[in-house]
Amino acid sequence: MFCVNCGTKIEPSWNFCPVCACDLHSKNNTQNFTNKDFDIKDGVLVKYYGEAEEIWIPSNVTAIGREAFIEKEYLRSVHIPEGCEKIGYRAFYHCNNLRNVDFPDSLYEIGWSSFGFCKTLSEIPLPPKLKIIERWAFDWTAISEVIIPVSVEKIYYHAFDKVKKIEFKGNLPEIIHDENVDYLEGCCGSDLQSITLFSDYCDAEVIKIIIGKSSNHKVSVKHLCKNCGNILNRIGFWSSKWECPKCGNVSNVKFN
Repeated sequence: MFCVNCGTKIEPSWNFCPVCACDLHSKNNTQNFTNKDFDIKDGVLVKYYGEAEEIWIPSNVTAIGREAFIEKEYLRSVHIPEGCEKIGYRAFYHCNNLRNVDFPDSLYEIGWSSFGFCKTLSEIPLPPKLKIIERWAFDWTAISEVIIPVSVEKIYYHAFDKVKKIEFKGNLPEIIHDENVDYLEGCCGSDLQSITLFSDYCDAEVIKIIIGKSSNHKVSVKHLCKNCGNILNRIGFWSSKWECPKCGNVSNVKFN
């Protein structure tokens, strides 16, 4: 038996979960899993064999392995425990009915095609310590808007291929493209309509980096104040200085 709130394995005689302290006698606070449901080796969830629509991954899992939940058609919601740091290659690939994913703050890497072709997944609140988003991580999903945390350092090509709006809370992370092609592939595709930036520097190359140099469609770019989030105004036509009309903060933003 496991705690529904955090996934900790519990004993029937316990009144409270030793990890999250929730009341185990409250309705729906426990869930039964057989030992065969989760194949866990050295903290890595290798494979899930159950058939539940909603899953609380056990609290001792530090990584979700390659194709651990691949093509689980019935899966609708998954709760990933605090302490899990990585989601591996195609971990939830083609989970067509997956609608909700609770990411822990500890997560730092989302792997190649981890949520590719999760066609009903429409929202992904990314965790604050996330550093790496691999190629095609959220390719062919229903996600239309995404906010990239300040912590993100690398985003690989086509990570958000169908996204329409993307917002970067910090400076633009490194966009990694495919070395086997002779043009730069962006982290977003041709569906992209809007880019919002909070960085102190921006030029025309930013758009090419995000959507790829092969793309020539128009994308609106909005630059916001890092202090309060208000839209910046340029100080003079030729100036690279932009001022926030709300808090007075001045940023050096260059557009070519």
